[in-house]
Formats: sequence, C-alpha cells, structure tokens
Amino acid sequence: MYGKKILIVGTDTNAVHAFSKDFEIELVSSVSFIDTVLFSFMPDIIVLDSMYDADIRSIRENPKLSRVPVLLVAENVSYLKNFSQILGIPYLLVCNSAILSNQAFQDHLKKIAEVKVKLLPPKTSSLVKQTILNINMSYSSPITRDVLAQKLNASADYLSRIFKKEMGMQLWDYVNAYRLSEAKNMLLETGRSIKDISFSTGFSDPAYFTRLFHRMYGLSPSSYRSR
Repeated sequence: MYGKKILIVGTDTNAVHAFSKDFEIELVSSVSFIDTVLFSFMPDIIVLDSMYDADIRSIRENPKLSRVPVLLVAENVSYLKNFSQILGIPYLLVCNSAILSNQAFQDHLKKIAEVKVKLLPPKTSSLVKQTILNINMSYSSPITRDVLAQKLNASADYLSRIFKKEMGMQLWDYVNAYRLSEAKNMLLETGRSIKDISFSTGFSDPAYFTRLFHRMYGLSPSSYRSR
C-alpha cells in the first residue's frame, strides 16, 4: 500500500494526519529513540517538531541519516532556538505546521521521498528559510514579494523561483496560508471582529480575506467561529 516511509519525531499529531494516506509512518517521541527503530524502519523523510537546533544536528550527524531529508515543523519558526545555526544544515526543510495540509506541499514531499526532485544547496536553501522566518515575524504587516526579497538583497523573481523549488508551492500561497492559520486561531481564541482579524493578519480587504478563508477551510470566518 505504501511506498515511502516517514519517521515523525515529536508529538505533532497534525503531521501524522497529513501524511498517513501516502506514507508508512513510524512515530517516536524524541530523537533519543530514533536508533531503536532504524533496525527495521529506514525513513525516506524525517519530520521533526523540536525547536532545538541540537536535535536537528543529532539527526544529521547520525551516519545512517546523514543524507535523509529532514522537515522541521513549527507553529512559529521565530520561536526556534538559534535559528541562524540551522541555516547551513544540508537536506533540511523548514515549514509552519499550517502548511502541512497544503496539497502542493504534500506532493512536493512525495517527490522528495522518491528522489524525483533535489533539495537546494544549503546556501540557497538558507534564503528560503530566512524568508519563512520573515513571514512569521511580519505577516501582520503589508508585506510584498519585493519587501521579502529586499531583506535578503535578492530580486523578487529569484526569491519566488527558489522558494517554489524548495517548498513546492508559490511564495504568496505560503504567505496567505500562514496568515489564514493565524486568523483561524484568532477566530477561536478571541472575540475580535472579522474585519479586525483580517487587518491584523495582513489582509487589507476583509472581503478578499473572507473569500480566501472559505477557499482554504470550506467555511466563512463567521461560520467557522460559530461552529
């Protein structure tokens, strides 16, 4: 039934649900237990929800896993300890948990597992990681492709191109997916108006925000909140 294997390290049940239909999954609670499964389960991708760069490095330094792609998943990557220390680690992807359900991203991971696409070199990949960090830190502001690119001294077209190669999805689709996820949390956790939430998550047009939200979650913001 399954052709490729994912090892999920941590407690992120969203990752299990996101990949269960396409991958054989093994789950361990921490990097300390990885060696116990490698005798019978050699992963094609490792998904990690640890926020410590030491955990990432311990995986990369394991001889059996030195070239296995690692996906670091975080609700907000700006909380990652020593983010700058992971930028040069090879075969490492970073994404927000809000992106796991994106079909284009899931299809991209399958291609990575099947070695149909190659990950970017660490130096180029680091620009994508820094862009994701900048999105997390400034999503509530009226950011643009040009603004994100200028922070890296790169052109907008170049950033868009390498972002698509690294993540399998368009840069602006990623921005919107992250903003909508933050909006979803605000709808559930606060009593703020939908208009206020749309502005607070970087959308200048509440009607456009509502259309995107419905497209992403199948419900209008008000219906999602009342559910």
